Amino acid sequence: MNRFNLTLLLGTLVTAGLNASTAYLPTPGTGNLQPVASVQWATDFWFDDTAATLPGNLTQTSVALEAEYGVTTDVAVDLTVGYSIVNYQGGPLGPYTLTQDNTNTRDGTMDTRLGVSWRLVDEFTSVNESMPTLTLRAGAIIAGNYDTGFLNAVSDGADGWELGFKFGKIFLGANAGLYGDFAYRWLNSSTPDEWEASLGAYKITGAFTWSAGLREKQSVGGIDILGPGFSLDRFTDVREKNRTAEVGVTWAWRPASTLSLGYARTLDGENTPKKNVVVTAASFSF
Repeated sequence: MNRFNLTLLLGTLVTAGLNASTAYLPTPGTGNLQPVASVQWATDFWFDDTAATLPGNLTQTSVALEAEYGVTTDVAVDLTVGYSIVNYQGGPLGPYTLTQDNTNTRDGTMDTRLGVSWRLVDEFTSVNESMPTLTLRAGAIIAGNYDTGFLNAVSDGADGWELGFKFGKIFLGANAGLYGDFAYRWLNSSTPDEWEASLGAYKITGAFTWSAGLREKQSVGGIDILGPGFSLDRFTDVREKNRTAEVGVTWAWRPASTLSLGYARTLDGENTPKKNVVVTAASFSF
């Protein structure tokens, strides 16, 4: 069960220049670097679809770096790496122990993502002016170096593959646009597969871009926390449902560089924390 999600962080800042979270690719021979830092916290948790207050705070602090490089006009490659620390300052929930070995803090490298994106439709060259930019992305997920089997694990420890598409549409006359994506992930071991989708809009005012969107993520199969067959070492087998609202602002302080600030909050879920997320990022083109 992925308690916290790097895709959500990057999606919150999806309009922050060219990065692998958007449908727009860097021009051939150029690239984009995006360092990201975030703090996420939760005091409530959905066990199955029943909300409960945790005995203590659950927090996660993460840093990551995303790089994307334009290979051809319609093809780009991307890499995302990161490091994360998760802390749970609380005891058992009734008779259920949520950590192991009295260890409140767990840390490790985050899951690495490698991807290739292929732009299928370019809205700026399409004969149909109403068409959005459409980009297909395929990628590999390499599990990070961290322990699993408790509430404060960094993630699920599962390798896998993902396939999805991204779209974007710019309305030049209104200085506004739409963005979105859909991805399906096939994960190994007993971790359930999952799908994720988002839809949002943004508005440009001078050097600032303001964005807002919704994101949905659901596991395909899996067990419920505290349900039949659940034990602490089966946290990775848990199904998750997560619906999140995202807002962000990006400042283009230089022609090829941006600074961004974003916030996200879980609206509804199952087997997931009701989390708040604050994320900052910078974007540099090369």
